[in-house]
This record gives sequence, C-alpha cells and structure tokens, in this order.
Amino acid sequence: MSGTDKSKYSACFKLPSACVEDVVYLKDRRLSRDRVARLAACDWVEACEMVVIISKTGCGKSFLGQALGDAACRRLFTVRYARLADIMDDLNRCRAAGDGSYYEHMDAYKTVQLPIVDDFMTTPVTTQNAVDLFEIMEARESRAATLIASQLEPYEWYLRIEGELMADSILNRIATGARYIDLDGPNMREYFAKRKGEL
Repeated sequence: MSGTDKSKYSACFKLPSACVEDVVYLKDRRLSRDRVARLAACDWVEACEMVVIISKTGCGKSFLGQALGDAACRRLFTVRYARLADIMDDLNRCRAAGDGSYYEHMDAYKTVQLPIVDDFMTTPVTTQNAVDLFEIMEARESRAATLIASQLEPYEWYLRIEGELMADSILNRIATGARYIDLDGPNMREYFAKRKGEL
C-alpha cells in the first residue's frame, strides 16, 4: 500500500472516491476551477488556515470537503474525516470508559494535520462537548489547518452551542480569518440521479 493509500485509508472518508477532478462546475454553484485548484494545492494546509464550506443540504459540501481531503492525502498530510456529532459521541464514550482513552482521542483530534469536520452544528452541542470542541480548536488555532462543512451560517452556530461563553470562545477561533466557500446551485444528488436516468 502506497503512502497516499495509507493516508486515504486512515482518513475514514465517507466518500473515498471523492476527488477534485470530479468536482462539477455548474454556473449557479458559484465555484471556480481556479479556486478549487488553488485549494487542492494545499498551501492553506501548510499555512495552518481554516476553510469553511457552507451550503444547504445536497449542494455538495461534503463531497467538496472530502475531495480537498483527498488532495491533502496525495501530499501525504494526515487527514481525518468525521461528522461533528460522531466526534462528540466518540469523546463521550471515551470519557465514560474512564480508561485514559479520552485523552488519547483528544490528542488525535488536536494533532491530525487536517481534520474535516462535516455536518458542523447540525445538532445542538452540550456544555461538556462545547468544552471539548473549544479545547480542540484552541489547540489547533494557528498551529494546524481545519476544514469545516456546514448547512448553517456562523451566526446560526451560536444558537446550537450550550453556554454563551463557550459559544463566543469557539466561534472566535473558527469564524475569524477563515476562508469561506459558499456553495449554491441545484441539489447535486438530484442532478446526478437525473443524469443517470438520461443515459
């Protein structure tokens, strides 16, 4: 297994075939080949920056995020894909186990070169998990890159985080200085289903 294959395997992509070569550039998606090519070069990963992809359900944010993750794997960055709710569930199970695995998993989320956090703030975040998220983002700020994909705008995230102070602290570390990709256009699941039906 090559280094790229190992990196992709450990990334746990939900869509392992996602790649920038397969990104669709429809006019109303507000997405350019040039911008995707620049992001795929991974200079932002090297620079420890934050990328936030925002779109309504079905517009392809998860695919684009994982395609950029694939580009990072090709450059042998360590990548890990996970939904925010799954990260929180993982940490809750480790905390309950009381066997020290909580700290190991927290360290992994803090140190992976590029975590891709999908479905960000789709479900509410409890106070305990808000603390977990704050610790992860605090450890990563200016030290490692992060990619977030969400259906919600940053001002809506605030309403999903239990605890005003935690909400302010988390959003300050994510929203400030991030590169935003606002995807629009048709539901891509419906688009591909229609194209398949026309073949």
